Amino acid sequence: DILARIDTSGYQSDLQSACDALNGTFQKMALTLSDSSSWYESILDSIPFPISVTDMDMNWIFINRSTETMLNVSRQDIIGTHCSNWGANICKTNNCGIELLRKGISSSVFEQGEGHYRTNVSYIETKEGEKVGHVEIVTDITDYVKINNYLRHEVNNTAKNLEKLAVGDLNLEFSVSEADDSTREVSELFISINKDLEGATRALSRM
Repeated sequence: DILARIDTSGYQSDLQSACDALNGTFQKMALTLSDSSSWYESILDSIPFPISVTDMDMNWIFINRSTETMLNVSRQDIIGTHCSNWGANICKTNNCGIELLRKGISSSVFEQGEGHYRTNVSYIETKEGEKVGHVEIVTDITDYVKINNYLRHEVNNTAKNLEKLAVGDLNLEFSVSEADDSTREVSELFISINKDLEGATRALSRM
């Protein structure tokens, strides 16, 4: 207990000095640990994606600022409550990140509303290897999923056009799917590809 202090009022001389020195040492240790805790907390709060820490009973013992923002809660109000308060559709199911970790799966993906997310979960262990909790990191992969789906769709359309062209069928489809902020750059690429393909088709039709 580094907060404990020795009452030196009944001591004298060297013994009092030694106890005073010991009290001073514990005081410095307490300040150092307090500063370290705040320092690590600040680091976790600066990370721009949700991080939460739970005990082995899946109760929250820490959430960073990104998690507070995502859940619209304060850290003080949610500590000690069950992590199912995430409110995600995988909570209390076999697809829960912690439940999957217990089966040896440390990463999974899920959908929530219109968003797509990846969760990475690992155990927190003591130096002796005893499991004492979990740390979970949630990453928003919505843009990645949108781009991947858009890319797959447009590649398939381009492949169909090339298959037609290979057998002399010039009745190709040059339209490109409507893009949003996530897929606009990929869309522009396929618009350019289709313009070139359309120009080549016109040239072939005049031959």
